[in-house]
Amino acid sequence: CAVHWEDMPAMRAEFPEIELVNELFVLDRNRLTCTGGTGPLDMMLALIEARLGRNVAEHVRAIFVLDRIRPSAERQPLDKDDRGHAGQPMLARAMVMIEARLGEKQILGEIAGELGISLRQLQRLFRAHVGESPAAFIRARRLKRAQGMLQSLRVPVTDVAMACGFGSSTHFASAYHDYFGHPPRAERRPGGIA
Repeated sequence: CAVHWEDMPAMRAEFPEIELVNELFVLDRNRLTCTGGTGPLDMMLALIEARLGRNVAEHVRAIFVLDRIRPSAERQPLDKDDRGHAGQPMLARAMVMIEARLGEKQILGEIAGELGISLRQLQRLFRAHVGESPAAFIRARRLKRAQGMLQSLRVPVTDVAMACGFGSSTHFASAYHDYFGHPPRAERRPGGIA
């Protein structure tokens, strides 16, 4: 199932049995899913090409002033903050690995090992190209994921904290307040944040 990157954490939590992919769209027998944004247009171009040929699909693409027809397997960026790291494949791979393991603890050593670099090299890579340590990057990702879950799911704050890799709800609440300027429970107040 293809789903927009912003909705992946909530979708995973709500429907853990569904296999989610970080692709623009999925054509699976009689089920079609896409990411949103321009994903539906990419999916329609693929369907047009399958039924009417590449020339017709290219003509439709030109009408919509798209630069190219994107394949279904093209990965969507993890977040708007991740764009611009295409020239750093090691960094891009590290970010994908981090995103896949946000609920786990102590992941940096494993990730560095899987990339074939030292933890210190991974830290330098993040500092040079992201402007922060990998630990700060992970904390921000976990907090953004938690915010999305709090806004879209009705599960206890403690469950959100644990699902996002925080060891305790107290630590989570403190980190959340420091990052967003309000407590996690404020995401659920009627009318939004006070």
